[in-house]
Amino acid sequence: MMKWGLIPPWLKDEKGGIINTRVESVSIKPVFKKLLKNNRCLVPATGFFEWKNTDNGKQPHYIHLKTNNYFSMAGLFDDKTQSYTIITTTPNKLLETIHQRMPVIFSQDQEKYWLENNIQVDKLDPFPEELMEAYPVSWRVNSPVNNDQLTINRI
Repeated sequence: MMKWGLIPPWLKDEKGGIINTRVESVSIKPVFKKLLKNNRCLVPATGFFEWKNTDNGKQPHYIHLKTNNYFSMAGLFDDKTQSYTIITTTPNKLLETIHQRMPVIFSQDQEKYWLENNIQVDKLDPFPEELMEAYPVSWRVNSPVNNDQLTINRI
Protein backbone atom coordinates (compact mmCIF):
# COMPACT_ATOMS: atom_id res chain seq x y z
CA MET A 1 0.00 0.00 0.00
CA MET A 2 1.18 3.47 -0.83
CA LYS A 3 0.14 6.88 0.43
CA TRP A 4 -1.57 9.24 -2.00
CA GLY A 5 0.42 12.45 -1.86
CA LEU A 6 4.01 12.21 -3.05
CA ILE A 7 6.39 13.02 -0.22
CA PRO A 8 9.47 14.70 -1.71
CA PRO A 9 12.75 14.64 0.26
CA TRP A 10 12.47 18.33 1.22
CA LEU A 11 8.98 17.99 2.75
CA LYS A 12 9.32 18.04 6.52
CA ASP A 13 5.70 17.16 7.39
CA GLU A 14 4.59 13.82 5.92
CA LYS A 15 0.94 14.78 6.45
CA GLY A 16 1.07 16.86 3.29
CA GLY A 17 2.32 15.67 -0.03
CA ILE A 18 1.79 16.38 -3.69
CA ILE A 19 -1.49 14.68 -4.62
CA ASN A 20 -1.60 15.98 -8.20
CA THR A 21 1.17 16.87 -10.63
CA ARG A 22 0.60 18.95 -13.75
CA VAL A 23 1.61 17.21 -16.96
CA GLU A 24 3.06 20.52 -18.18
CA SER A 25 5.68 20.57 -15.43
CA VAL A 26 6.32 16.89 -14.70
CA SER A 27 9.32 16.63 -17.04
CA ILE A 28 10.75 19.98 -15.92
CA LYS A 29 10.63 20.03 -12.12
CA PRO A 30 13.56 18.19 -10.50
CA VAL A 31 11.37 16.36 -7.97
CA PHE A 32 9.54 14.58 -10.82
CA LYS A 33 12.21 14.12 -13.53
CA LYS A 34 13.84 11.00 -12.05
CA LEU A 35 10.47 9.52 -11.10
CA LEU A 36 9.18 10.07 -14.63
CA LYS A 37 12.09 8.07 -15.99
CA ASN A 38 12.08 5.20 -13.47
CA ASN A 39 8.97 5.25 -11.29
CA ARG A 40 5.82 5.38 -13.39
CA CYS A 41 2.72 3.68 -12.07
CA LEU A 42 -0.95 3.12 -12.79
CA VAL A 43 -3.54 4.23 -10.26
CA PRO A 44 -6.67 2.08 -10.66
CA ALA A 45 -10.10 3.61 -10.09
CA THR A 46 -13.76 3.28 -10.96
CA GLY A 47 -14.30 7.02 -10.70
CA PHE A 48 -13.14 10.24 -9.10
CA PHE A 49 -14.60 13.41 -7.65
CA GLU A 50 -14.23 17.04 -8.66
CA TRP A 51 -15.90 20.10 -7.16
CA LYS A 52 -17.61 22.74 -9.29
CA ASN A 53 -17.82 26.32 -8.05
CA THR A 54 -21.47 27.41 -7.86
CA ASP A 55 -23.40 30.27 -6.28
CA ASN A 56 -24.19 27.90 -3.39
CA GLY A 57 -20.60 26.79 -2.81
CA LYS A 58 -18.61 23.92 -4.27
CA GLN A 59 -20.80 21.13 -5.63
CA PRO A 60 -19.12 17.69 -5.75
CA HIS A 61 -19.42 15.68 -8.97
CA TYR A 62 -18.67 12.02 -9.57
CA ILE A 63 -16.87 11.25 -12.84
CA HIS A 64 -16.56 7.75 -14.26
CA LEU A 65 -16.52 5.77 -17.50
CA LYS A 66 -19.95 5.15 -19.03
CA THR A 67 -19.14 1.42 -18.95
CA ASN A 68 -18.53 1.63 -15.16
CA ASN A 69 -15.31 -0.36 -15.74
CA TYR A 70 -12.07 0.21 -13.90
CA PHE A 71 -9.60 2.57 -15.53
CA SER A 72 -6.04 3.65 -14.84
CA MET A 73 -4.69 7.08 -14.14
CA ALA A 74 -1.08 8.08 -14.79
CA GLY A 75 1.00 8.24 -11.65
CA LEU A 76 4.53 8.57 -10.32
CA PHE A 77 5.73 6.92 -7.13
CA ASP A 78 8.60 7.16 -4.70
CA ASP A 79 9.54 3.79 -3.24
CA LYS A 80 11.54 5.36 -0.40
CA THR A 81 8.53 7.18 1.03
CA GLN A 82 5.92 4.73 -0.31
CA SER A 83 3.96 7.63 -1.76
CA TYR A 84 2.58 8.58 -5.17
CA THR A 85 1.05 11.41 -7.15
CA ILE A 86 -1.49 11.47 -9.98
CA ILE A 87 -0.65 13.35 -13.17
CA THR A 88 -3.28 15.84 -14.35
CA THR A 89 -3.90 17.50 -17.68
CA THR A 90 -6.26 20.03 -19.20
CA PRO A 91 -9.87 18.87 -19.06
CA ASN A 92 -11.89 17.43 -21.91
CA LYS A 93 -15.14 19.18 -22.92
CA LEU A 94 -17.17 17.29 -20.30
CA LEU A 95 -14.87 18.14 -17.42
CA GLU A 96 -14.09 21.73 -18.36
CA THR A 97 -17.56 22.74 -17.15
CA ILE A 98 -16.71 21.32 -13.71
CA HIS A 99 -12.98 21.82 -13.10
CA GLN A 100 -9.88 23.22 -14.80
CA ARG A 101 -7.91 19.95 -14.51
CA MET A 102 -8.51 16.21 -14.84
CA PRO A 103 -6.36 13.12 -14.27
CA VAL A 104 -4.54 11.59 -17.21
CA ILE A 105 -6.60 8.47 -17.91
CA PHE A 106 -5.38 5.62 -20.08
CA SER A 107 -7.18 3.19 -22.31
CA GLN A 108 -6.14 -0.40 -21.58
CA ASP A 109 -4.02 -0.35 -24.74
CA GLN A 110 -1.98 2.59 -23.44
CA GLU A 111 -1.25 1.28 -19.92
CA LYS A 112 1.64 -0.96 -20.95
CA TYR A 113 3.30 1.82 -22.93
CA TRP A 114 3.13 4.20 -19.97
CA LEU A 115 4.77 1.67 -17.67
CA GLU A 116 7.46 0.83 -20.23
CA ASN A 117 8.32 4.53 -20.58
CA ASN A 118 7.15 4.54 -24.20
CA ILE A 119 4.63 7.37 -23.94
CA GLN A 120 6.03 10.87 -24.02
CA VAL A 121 4.53 13.26 -21.50
CA ASP A 122 3.63 15.77 -24.20
CA LYS A 123 1.42 13.07 -25.77
CA LEU A 124 -0.82 12.72 -22.69
CA ASP A 125 -4.10 14.08 -23.98
CA PRO A 126 -7.40 14.31 -22.08
CA PHE A 127 -9.47 11.10 -22.15
CA PRO A 128 -12.33 11.22 -24.70
CA GLU A 129 -15.39 12.88 -23.14
CA GLU A 130 -17.84 10.70 -25.08
CA LEU A 131 -16.67 7.70 -23.00
CA MET A 132 -17.24 9.46 -19.67
CA GLU A 133 -20.13 10.60 -17.51
CA ALA A 134 -20.27 13.22 -14.75
CA TYR A 135 -23.08 14.13 -12.38
CA PRO A 136 -23.59 15.96 -9.06
CA VAL A 137 -23.48 13.94 -5.85
CA SER A 138 -24.27 14.60 -2.20
CA TRP A 139 -21.97 16.69 -0.05
CA ARG A 140 -21.61 13.51 2.04
CA VAL A 141 -18.50 12.89 -0.02
CA ASN A 142 -16.78 15.76 1.80
CA SER A 143 -16.37 13.62 4.94
CA PRO A 144 -14.03 10.58 4.94
CA VAL A 145 -16.34 8.76 7.37
CA ASN A 146 -18.86 8.45 4.52
CA ASN A 147 -17.19 5.68 2.56
CA ASP A 148 -20.17 3.94 0.95
CA GLN A 149 -22.29 3.72 -2.19
CA LEU A 150 -24.34 6.77 -1.18
CA THR A 151 -21.39 9.04 -1.92
CA ILE A 152 -21.65 8.29 -5.64
CA ASN A 153 -25.44 8.34 -5.96
CA ARG A 154 -26.75 10.96 -8.34
CA ILE A 155 -28.67 13.80 -6.70
